[in-house]
Amino acid sequence: MQSDSKRLNTTDHSRDSAGLTYVYPVISRRAGGVSIGINLNPNNACNWRCVYCQVPDLKRGSAPRIDLNKLERELRSFLHELVDGDFMQKHVPPEVRKIHDIAISVMVNPPVRKNLNKSSN
Repeated sequence: MQSDSKRLNTTDHSRDSAGLTYVYPVISRRAGGVSIGINLNPNNACNWRCVYCQVPDLKRGSAPRIDLNKLERELRSFLHELVDGDFMQKHVPPEVRKIHDIAISVMVNPPVRKNLNKSSN
């Protein structure tokens, strides 16, 4: 996990803020707390060309296979850091220092994700 002391805010939803492959935190303006994102398409690849797509830096192709063991390790480790570590004090404004939800971000249409169902278990 990245060690710089940059504060999270409601306008920056960078998926690189924690330095992990699948797991990233954001401050949810609507929820008023930390939302833990799980990005199941870390290379932003898609074989569709939807006119409404808002994925930044979209690449043509298919998404890599999800490493479920790595995803689980990242999520467990990050949750531990949020609950028992100092991540909240270093990176989250005091008024929103609570875990609100865990959100799965597919970043492409679900048919592209061959093992999406397995990932959600």
